[in-house]
Amino acid sequence: MKRPEIYEYHNYREFLKDWLSYLKKGRANLSLRQLAKSSEIAPSHISMVLNGKRDLTKDMLSKLKPYLQLRPSEVSYLENLQILSDSDSQEERVVAIKKMQKFSNYKQKNLEEVVSYKYLSKWHHVVIRELADLKEFSLDTDWIHKHLKYKVSKKDIRSAVQFLVDHEYIIESSEGRFILKEKNQTCFAQIHKSGLTEFHKQMFQLATQSIDKTESEKRWISGETLAISQTQFDQVRKILQEAHSKISNLKNNQSDNDIVYHTSFIAFPVSEISNNGDEE
Repeated sequence: MKRPEIYEYHNYREFLKDWLSYLKKGRANLSLRQLAKSSEIAPSHISMVLNGKRDLTKDMLSKLKPYLQLRPSEVSYLENLQILSDSDSQEERVVAIKKMQKFSNYKQKNLEEVVSYKYLSKWHHVVIRELADLKEFSLDTDWIHKHLKYKVSKKDIRSAVQFLVDHEYIIESSEGRFILKEKNQTCFAQIHKSGLTEFHKQMFQLATQSIDKTESEKRWISGETLAISQTQFDQVRKILQEAHSKISNLKNNQSDNDIVYHTSFIAFPVSEISNNGDEE
């Protein structure tokens, strides 16, 4: 049986299943029960982890590590996979992703994912790319610096431009103009979600600044606070999705474009769900 390559996995459960099968093929006497006994973990707990019925805790992983016969770097990668899959903290997931990206084997096997995450997690990457759709766009650092409303250092702009060109988010047309190239973001779900979360967090911060930085007639910030049922929230979400789709489908003519806007739709609870009959 071929040795499972951990850097090809994004789900620690799938890896552990394949890895334990691999070890069992090499050692006929290895069983889940024996592994559980050696690591002092209940066999049912390991089985529930593998079947997705409970998470792999750090304590369980610490007990399993000595018996998995993994290299130190593979153990480290596995630890980050566990955080990426099970942590509720965006900060912890981001740290885990950055650590995963330091493994050369991971980068080699998941280059498109590394690129997609880098693009999504920096707001100015997305905005500079959209600037290329303006009629007077120039790839010049000074031009971009002048046209970004929320300033980014020229060093970061140069780095962003190099990244966008190297990975063909911006390409040069046959007429010598720089234009956008449609690209699918190739990312494992959790990594894509974490990249988008970073982007939205940054954009919400800029939206707050826009209240003081942008004239009211050139921005639109509105909201409604109301009591609804959870079922009605599904209707709210559908309305927002339809509005988002209409905006996304606006037909752009590059010769007329002169500014980049970011649009956001926000709907979130500001109270807990009321359960009738519960005591306060």
